[in-house]
Amino acid sequence: MPPQARRGIVRRAWRVGDWRVGRSAAGEGIAWAIIIGLVAFIAGMNFIHAYFPSSDRPRLTAGEADNLQLRMITRYFVGSNDMFRGALPEDALLDNYKPFLDGDASEFDRIRSIMAIGELIGAERALDELDRMEMDAAARAEEQAAGLAGEGDATAGDAGAEDGAGEAYSPYDDPETPGDIALLRAVYTGGGGGVLTDAQRDELIKRHGWFGKLAASFGQEKTEPLRAEIMGNAYRTVAVFFTAIALVGSAMLAGVVLFVVAIILIGKGKIRFALREDLARVRDQRAWPYVGVMAGFLVLFFAISLGVGSLPASLGESLMPFAIWLALGAALFPMMVGVPFGDLRRTLGWHSGKGILREMGAGVVGYITLLPVAGVGVLIVLVLTVIGGLYGLEPQGHPAADKISADPGVAIPLYILACIWAPVVEETMFRGGFYRYLRGTHWLAYPIVAGLVQGFFFAVIHPQGILAVPALMALGFNFAMIREWRGSLIGSMTAHALNNGFVFTMLLFAIG
Repeated sequence: MPPQARRGIVRRAWRVGDWRVGRSAAGEGIAWAIIIGLVAFIAGMNFIHAYFPSSDRPRLTAGEADNLQLRMITRYFVGSNDMFRGALPEDALLDNYKPFLDGDASEFDRIRSIMAIGELIGAERALDELDRMEMDAAARAEEQAAGLAGEGDATAGDAGAEDGAGEAYSPYDDPETPGDIALLRAVYTGGGGGVLTDAQRDELIKRHGWFGKLAASFGQEKTEPLRAEIMGNAYRTVAVFFTAIALVGSAMLAGVVLFVVAIILIGKGKIRFALREDLARVRDQRAWPYVGVMAGFLVLFFAISLGVGSLPASLGESLMPFAIWLALGAALFPMMVGVPFGDLRRTLGWHSGKGILREMGAGVVGYITLLPVAGVGVLIVLVLTVIGGLYGLEPQGHPAADKISADPGVAIPLYILACIWAPVVEETMFRGGFYRYLRGTHWLAYPIVAGLVQGFFFAVIHPQGILAVPALMALGFNFAMIREWRGSLIGSMTAHALNNGFVFTMLLFAIG
């Protein structure tokens, strides 16, 4: 064979068929319009909700869950501060609490941050923060009074309406009951939580949960039951943190070694990429129907969310774990345009490959091997977080974590969602349908390019905010490379479940 011909084969080895086969410009155009429109809408709403909250959003009502991020860092600091005998610098501690002590923070977050500061730094600093909180409240009251005087009773009515159905939480005194500020003053000036009456202690714990217990046990010996409970929670959070660091660090070291080995073997042509072989075996070589899978998924997911969201809250929360499985129906779209089911199943990766257990093992190996890529994504997130902090952009957590914090009873449904639904449905849509389409689409057909493109779309529809996009994009890319390697989706589903399961399990142990 002439050298020119051999070079031509090498240049086209990454392609999956001829991108022009059976192409439907109209079908692709409609699907892309749907994908870009809905992804932009979802990403935009996530951004607005995270960084531009509505000014008329109701205040938290008594008994609502605490800020999970605030509780996690406080439990870690309380545990590590005790274990390392106060070795944490005061300035470093205060830096972590600044977002929660700002005048724009919710009163819940602010009062609970003061409880944490009293424990970690001392009663004197906590009393200073209580003074500042009361001064800020007085200044706001003057501004509101001036505004009401200028705008009349209509504005007053609107202001009263924002509290919603529940009684709005306030840390300040009312005519009959001392507020939380007064109770904390008593704790920090009287030498500890023992100055509270049983009723006051119970109310503080009822309103603030773990933080209420922290304040109510301030100054007590660790042998006291309430204090022992608080410190046990804190020690467990510290243990989970260091366990996670050890596991991730070990896996990352193994990943670096495996990654280097994999690059060498790929260079020598000793790793077979099964996706190309799978797609060469199907009769229907059209790529465009599989962009319809992605578009259909977004439409169905959006419609299900709107439909269930319009139901009463309790009914909607009960139905959602079942209703979202209907989005899997989008995977059948290619059959509507004539793709045989056998071709659809192989093209999407709905087959057992070399055997279910072997494919699952390959998913674990692939996940560890590609951890260095995920690590690069995390490093980019850290850099963006520092830059974003200069402009007021803070990292966002996943809403599922806040739901668990509010109601531990939802942990099992959310575990199923994260470790079963997401690996099955998201892998089918992103690495099954969308990635296959991109691999057969001319200039997007390179595996690395196709992997990055679908990884970006995968990342931006998640609710963790724009700062988390590089890390999520790296994960989506890794799952696509496992699909490229194995052909079957079992490997990427296993890697996805492993990732979500590890994070979810560590979270449950840390906040439990």
